[in-house]
Amino acid sequence: MKKTVRYGLVVLAIAVGCSMLRARGADDDDVAAKKLQGKPAPAVTAKLLDGGTLNLADHKGKDIVMLDFWATWCGPCVFALPTEAEVAKAYADKGVVFYAVNQQEEPADVKEFLKSKNLDIKCALDPDNKFSDAFAVNGIPETVIIGKDGIIKYVDVGVWPDKDKLTKELSTALDQAVSDSKK
Repeated sequence: MKKTVRYGLVVLAIAVGCSMLRARGADDDDVAAKKLQGKPAPAVTAKLLDGGTLNLADHKGKDIVMLDFWATWCGPCVFALPTEAEVAKAYADKGVVFYAVNQQEEPADVKEFLKSKNLDIKCALDPDNKFSDAFAVNGIPETVIIGKDGIIKYVDVGVWPDKDKLTKELSTALDQAVSDSKK
């Protein structure tokens, strides 16, 4: 029994480690998504977890939009989501709005997860992947930053290996988007 548990933990640790390596773009899944940088954001909508609708067109000319495509079963997503929410909140006074776009999970499960992590964020639901497909999401987490002009400024697939590096990467991208919006 103990050997089985230890073996299971070793397999789990290897799987998580491999997913973290893959999450930093170790393959070509992010190529299509990266090609969206510099192009207009797709005109897509999604239902919000707590009611209402996310309509990206409503933000054009008003807000910088930061999207995080994620799922509760995705280890790198679970690691990154709180940091992304924290960074976006620090930029809220500069016109940044944040939406976590959940991939094909039941609303009740998403609510329970967010509550367990003490995350008070806007969450869009993508039950059929139409929203994600518009952004060429092939791997999660994927972060997208859209400027006030409606142009995709930043796309990144995967997660940085620690909170400080993730915070620095997101802050740099948001600083650039804020700067671009003043031109």
